[in-house]
Amino acid sequence: MSDFLRYRQQIAQGLIAKEGKKALGPKKKEQRGLITLDEWFADRRKEMTGKCAHCGERSCKHDALYFKHSIAHILPKNLFTSIATHPLNWIELCFWGNNCHGNYDSKILDLMQLNCFDLVIERFVIIYASIAPKERRNIPDVLLQYIQTI
Repeated sequence: MSDFLRYRQQIAQGLIAKEGKKALGPKKKEQRGLITLDEWFADRRKEMTGKCAHCGERSCKHDALYFKHSIAHILPKNLFTSIATHPLNWIELCFWGNNCHGNYDSKILDLMQLNCFDLVIERFVIIYASIAPKERRNIPDVLLQYIQTI
């Protein structure tokens, strides 16, 4: 493994900090109940069905290198860091073929166009309480209407 990749891995594990930031360290991560994104993806792989929730095509569940490509965050992890590793913040979308995951991320496939929109709503209602208040302004209006009391 190159020095650069080792450095990036140590940052991801919280062992060292990015420039200008403080590292959490493995003990503090465990104390706060945080899991790494890699651990989160591995846990989601166990729950995958092997079929795209939108089009029904084959997903990457059985591909050791690319299974992560079929795990789409319902609410993007870069905007919603508080729920980036929430166990319900995902849906299974194909990557190869129809590329539903890529189309969803690039907004070609709208949230309301998803054939699994009911599942998205169901999961969103559950995870809403875990979203940090400052991140709630980023929630799409189409999802906010399903929250009873805001």
